[in-house]
Amino acid sequence: MEGMKTENTPAEEQDGSFTTGTPYDDAFRTMTNDCSDLLIPVINEIFGKNYPADAKVVFGQNEHFINEMDGDLEKRVTDSSFKIVERAGNTSSKYLIECQSKPDSTMIVRIFEYATQIALDENVIVGNKMTVEIPRAAVLFLRSNKNTADKLEIEMITPGGTVSFDIPTIKLASYDMGAIFEKKLYFLIPFFLFNREKIFSECETDEAKLKELLEEVSQLIHRLDDAMEDDHLSAYQRRIILDMAKLVSDALTERYRRVKEGVEKIMGGKIIETEASRIYKQGGKDRLIEDAKAMLDDGLEPERVARILHISVEKLEELVGLVTS
Repeated sequence: MEGMKTENTPAEEQDGSFTTGTPYDDAFRTMTNDCSDLLIPVINEIFGKNYPADAKVVFGQNEHFINEMDGDLEKRVTDSSFKIVERAGNTSSKYLIECQSKPDSTMIVRIFEYATQIALDENVIVGNKMTVEIPRAAVLFLRSNKNTADKLEIEMITPGGTVSFDIPTIKLASYDMGAIFEKKLYFLIPFFLFNREKIFSECETDEAKLKELLEEVSQLIHRLDDAMEDDHLSAYQRRIILDMAKLVSDALTERYRRVKEGVEKIMGGKIIETEASRIYKQGGKDRLIEDAKAMLDDGLEPERVARILHISVEKLEELVGLVTS
């Protein structure tokens, strides 16, 4: 996203991790890693599949090093490369999804590089025959226009014949709030404000337009809560979605003070650090407490939090220390 991530050597940064990209990259990767099952409806939507909700996403390697002509290694980072495994044990084809904040003519080149490197990394050699599998690839465009293609196409001319394959694109602008919730495309929610970016400037000076925008954000949060109450989302998934929506909105509204302040107030102030991932993995009571506090911090009434978590209000109060004995 926003151009290739490259380095001349595979050396890590001093803190032991590679540098990250834009806030949109970070939000996409966090959603991919922490809410991976929410990718399944996205794959069903893009590729016309029907994977069940209880299927599992199994990730492949997302960092690859390519030898350059001068002998250096160049690191390429894919946004997501994975397979889907159904409960019956059936494994899907490989998938690769890239996220792009705006149309970019070099995207198709990067997709080809990623796809062929993934195929090469997982090659199978039997005797004198090597078999490689090109993953099914797609691009999520957070911004698009009338010239943004519905699909990209790669054609390879080989000594054995010509092979071509399509790379479908999914445009955020094609999905309003109703479509997102109807199709359970909760993965897209952190990026929803991209669809309203064009009116931010007007909202700074037009009170009615600002109110309308903020009411829409409130409705989005309310419908997210409803999805959690209906067991379509866990409290943890709701927390991550809101964290990443806040991360994206902070970057997107940076130059629009009134919009930024209004959205921040609705989304619940400061982001709970992504240490939430660690807490979640502890399971049990710790996770329940963290989920409860996260929702209360976001302004949900205790009665609704208790209902969402399937506990009594008294138990909620005990967990988060609202009352003392």
